[in-house]
Amino acid sequence: MRQSPEYMESNRNSASMQSVQRYGRDTILQLLSHIDTIETELKIATEDEERAVAAADRLTENVAKLYVEKQEFENQMNALRVPVVLPKEIAEAMNKLEAVGHTVDEAAWLIAHGGRADATEAEGTLNKYALRKNGFIQLVNALQYGYTVEEPINHEQRLRIELEKLITTWDGLSRYTLNKDVGELLTDHFQEIAK
Repeated sequence: MRQSPEYMESNRNSASMQSVQRYGRDTILQLLSHIDTIETELKIATEDEERAVAAADRLTENVAKLYVEKQEFENQMNALRVPVVLPKEIAEAMNKLEAVGHTVDEAAWLIAHGGRADATEAEGTLNKYALRKNGFIQLVNALQYGYTVEEPINHEQRLRIELEKLITTWDGLSRYTLNKDVGELLTDHFQEIAK
């Protein structure tokens, strides 16, 4: 049986419509699936962005805290960089050592090794001062940050000050160290009086 051209055209259109509908439905399902995927990725990206912003905020706070700590540390360091007050004879010995033109490192070495046989009088004087408690640190700080000469005080005031320093540190000193320090202090005191 032969079909009419109109019937065939109708079948073609119907098949084409079914094909279009099937294709359109598949496409629409794919597009909806793609939209779901994009929404999921967008949700994840938004969550990632929120976590990144929170992490950036924490980092900013940490940087601000570190900056404050750095400023405090620099302030403390600057407070330490003040000229050291030295007794007159020690300041004079430092002047002699500096006049030779030694670097800070060389001068510190000479002070530490001032007990050598070939040491100059100034090196010996500084070495003796360096052996006192915190004496070496004071001399190195004086080399680095400068120094001033302490105001002259009478022997009695100096002895009182030195004894007060020893008394405040007695708790941490051994009996031998304490006796040695008091002995040196009194010896120095009587030597100064004898001058």
